[in-house]
Amino acid sequence: MGEKDTYNNSMKSYIVGGYVRDLILAESDQTCQGAVPQTAHDRDFVVVGATVDDMLAAGYHQVGAAFPVFLHPETREEYALARRELKTGDRHTDFSFDFSPDTTVDEDAARRDFSINALYLCPDTQVVLDPTGTGLTDLAKGVLRHAGAGFAEDPLRIMRAARFAAQLGFSVAPETELLIRDMVARDMLAHLSRERIDNEFTRAMTAGYDSSAFLNYLLDWGALQQLYPELAAMATVEENHIYHRSATTWGHVMAALDIAHKQSPRVKTAVVYHDVYKPVSYRQQDARGKHLPHDDEKALQYVRDYFAQRMFDRRTKTLCKLSIRYHMRIRLLFDGMSVKKWVDMMAALTNGFRADYQQQLIDFLEVCKADDLSDKTAACFAGKGGRQRWEVFSAVALQTFEVCHAIQARDIDGYAEMGVPQLVDALRRKRITATATAVDFFKNR
Repeated sequence: MGEKDTYNNSMKSYIVGGYVRDLILAESDQTCQGAVPQTAHDRDFVVVGATVDDMLAAGYHQVGAAFPVFLHPETREEYALARRELKTGDRHTDFSFDFSPDTTVDEDAARRDFSINALYLCPDTQVVLDPTGTGLTDLAKGVLRHAGAGFAEDPLRIMRAARFAAQLGFSVAPETELLIRDMVARDMLAHLSRERIDNEFTRAMTAGYDSSAFLNYLLDWGALQQLYPELAAMATVEENHIYHRSATTWGHVMAALDIAHKQSPRVKTAVVYHDVYKPVSYRQQDARGKHLPHDDEKALQYVRDYFAQRMFDRRTKTLCKLSIRYHMRIRLLFDGMSVKKWVDMMAALTNGFRADYQQQLIDFLEVCKADDLSDKTAACFAGKGGRQRWEVFSAVALQTFEVCHAIQARDIDGYAEMGVPQLVDALRRKRITATATAVDFFKNR
């Protein structure tokens, strides 16, 4: 790469970051001197040797005054000036920027997060530049390595390291892990906003990502204990071997998360949280050292208070709360649960059998499936059903929804003259009767 400095003598643009990384990953035998196939998307450009005036004169449209990013006049792709960064405070956003036209590719690369994200592709020659000297090798070996000393100035990169490991299936370089542990020990995570933390968590729950690896990395580094202490607490809760193969609640939850590997971020987040109250409830013991019965009201208040502080979207919070409350109750279907209790539970899961909440029921069933199939859970609560119980849950729940959703207020005799409480009660009773007579599971019981 001895010729790289010649590219900094005049205004020149490079494609950089994830686009280049993913192109090379798509061609595992690709070398830095070969042609790169055009199969990636979301191209980001960095421009070396230019000023704001140069970009405007060339017809680019500036977006944002404080941070000069430009849109190409035809493609509308983003072009950013190469820059140097200087840390000015403790927060994730506390940086000053130098966009001088003499900024080199090496200097721009040094402020990036990982070597594999600091690869620059020249669109004209299709040559890939590797300013850190390790990016291409790390990409070939599946290693995440920090791009420069500036990594230690941004605590969000701790979470990004775990997320990229989950996304790409990469390991983290030992020296990068040492740096991360030092950042955690210096309490740098305290300077991240809740929004940044929960947004990174949600991204790590993307379908197909190894989300349990993300959480295990954070736990191993001591970061989870600061970011999500209620989740980290599950690692110290011993499980009853009758119910779970995993020795701890954490092990059980991670096994369930692996089952939900291809599910949406909403479902995977609910899987992570479905047993979050166990560290609290398991600490509550009677005089003989036995666990006290689960207190639903205390659990519900704990959950409400907790999720009021989280920055997940509303539907995700709702699914988490429902999963915590009902993932054990649904098992009682095999233990003689009455039709009334079943219908009431289905109503709670679907906001009164509303059509736009059917997906919430489907998502809840996926949480139960992951919980059921994770280890011994599926066979330990009832003799009936075995490891296919979740299929029965799903069939009965969806048939119940179909039957009950079809019954609306207008189907109640005299509904126009009823008060709201009377109408709600009549609708409930009609749905219970219909479920008992139309849903196969209850007809055949």
